[in-house]
This record gives sequence, C-alpha cells and structure tokens, in this order.
Amino acid sequence: MRTATLLVGTPLTGSLIVTAFNGLDRSRTVSLSQHVAATLFGVLMALIWLAALACVVWYPRVAAGLFLLAGVVGLVGVVTTEVRDLLLWAGLSGALAVSSYLGYRGKRSQQREEYAEAAAERTRQLRKAQQLEADRMARAARERAQGEPVAQAGPAGSSDEEAGDQAVGMPADDGDIVVHDAEDTGSVGRGTGWPG
Repeated sequence: MRTATLLVGTPLTGSLIVTAFNGLDRSRTVSLSQHVAATLFGVLMALIWLAALACVVWYPRVAAGLFLLAGVVGLVGVVTTEVRDLLLWAGLSGALAVSSYLGYRGKRSQQREEYAEAAAERTRQLRKAQQLEADRMARAARERAQGEPVAQAGPAGSSDEEAGDQAVGMPADDGDIVVHDAEDTGSVGRGTGWPG
C-alpha cells in the first residue's frame, strides 16, 4: 500500500504543480487576486505532497498527517478564493491520506509478525542451548562415574595351604628359635642360637 501511494502520488503531485502554475481556474468568475491566491494554495499543497511522498515509505503515519494537512489547505483555499479546482485536489489529498494510513497499518502488522518470528527464534535457540548444556552436564557426570577407581578388598588372610607351604621362624622366650617346617608341621626344633 505504501508503494502504491508513492506511485500514484508522484504523478499527481507533478500534475498539481503544473496546474497551480498554469492556473487552477481560467474562468472569468474569479478576480485576479483570487486566482493568484488559488495558485499559491496549489503550490503550497504540492510542497506538502512532496514532503508526504518522501515519508510515505518509511513513515506512513507522518505521510498520512501531511496529506490531511494538504487537504485542509485546499479546503481553506476553496473557501477564501472560491476556486473550485482546489476542492478536487483537497479530495485527492484525503484519499492519499487514507492510503498512507492503510500502509501504516500494514507496516505495523508486518512488524508484529517479524517480532513474533524473531521472539520464537530466540526461544528456540534458548531451548537448544539449555538442552545442549543439560546433555553436556549429563555426559560429564557419566565420565566422572566411569573414571572413579573401583574399591577392591584384599585377602583377609592366607589359606591353610599357603600357611602350610611357608616356614615361619619365631623367637622363643629363652632366645631359641622355634621353626615350623612346612612339610612337617608337627616337628619342632630347638637350638641354642642362630646357625653360624
């Protein structure tokens, strides 16, 4: 709608400028002073239209206000100069104002859709980041659990066979050595000292 307003308003503005300088009303029913005043009103409207067309794409609401202002100027010109041609241009100004306002509404709707899409994209990215963080923490926990050493209890004592296969020497109370032989656990030898 904004582009359409620009495309329609540009040639109309040129036509308004040409009409204003060539004479809005060539009839003999108006005086020269009224004719000059009508020309000035037409030129002023054309300048306002140019400003509105400059704003219609990026600031359509401002353009709508400017077109309404141009329409008011045209109506004032009709009342003061009695040149009826200004009434036509005032009506066209109102139509362009409505078109600009519709363009403003369309722009707002488009912006809301873009904002909603951007918000949804940010939410998806946040959830993805949270999921990745949760996966990373779970993986780190599994790695820590797998990396811990498993506690293994040692043998509580030697078995009877191992005890029987070993020879143990223990000093007696009187300084002699008591020897338990692995092959003959029943025999006990006593000596008077360590063998030289």
